[in-house]
Amino acid sequence: MKRSQRARRRSLMIETKHHRVSRTRRIRRKMPGFSWVRNLHLNQASTWGIVACALMVIFIAVAIFSPMFRVREFFIMPQSPFVEVPKVEEILQEVKGQNLLFLNKKDLRAVLSKEMPELRDIKITEKWPRALELRLDSSRAKYNVFNTETTNFSVISEKGVVLAEESLEGLPVIKIFQHKDFIKKRHQILSPEQLEKIYKAETIMDSDLMLPVTAVEVYLAANELHFISRGGMSIWLDLSRPVKKQLDKLVSAESKINLYKEKFEHIDLRIPQQVFWK
Repeated sequence: MKRSQRARRRSLMIETKHHRVSRTRRIRRKMPGFSWVRNLHLNQASTWGIVACALMVIFIAVAIFSPMFRVREFFIMPQSPFVEVPKVEEILQEVKGQNLLFLNKKDLRAVLSKEMPELRDIKITEKWPRALELRLDSSRAKYNVFNTETTNFSVISEKGVVLAEESLEGLPVIKIFQHKDFIKKRHQILSPEQLEKIYKAETIMDSDLMLPVTAVEVYLAANELHFISRGGMSIWLDLSRPVKKQLDKLVSAESKINLYKEKFEHIDLRIPQQVFWK
């Protein structure tokens, strides 16, 4: 008797459950929003994938259209006294307001290098959400330059670019002739090739000829290099030609012209295969 009552009760529960399920399905079929869902079978992995894609779309939309990632601040850290911070800030005004996500650092480095040729090393780091950090270093100071036409000093780098419109203690001096204009910052007064020739010629003068260099003079219009040595003697070189070949002529002619015994006003090495002196 008890078993039959339990069986009837269980049968009634099953029928009630099926009735609830059937009623829920009928309601879903009547609801327009469930027409595309009722035959869709989703597992847990695909559900999380849809959620992730939705979040990604939302993030991209916010990143593009929201002011959240617009550049607003700059942290400029000069690594050399020759880095002019106000000039850097002026250039960066073009970047202000751009989206940090899509900022092209390579293009920004190119602009900085073009506007400030004295810069040697440019490191740009994003500081999220809307700032940039710039570590800027300049080329090293190589020579003091004295313009004899305008009587002003400048400091130039190994590339010949003017770093400052003043002299720097401890640097050798190059005197510039035939340049009537004031030498300004960022102007390239001498090329890297010319500076390399000057350095090489100084080394040969000192090591091979044992002649101390007391002054270096460059005549820009004539493209000539003059070294002033002992007794005010001037040695003339052509800056458009290899300096070693020109000085090798003086090494070969040293004994013939009594280089170390006679007093010379100048020695001209500019003409190929010839040595002229006075």
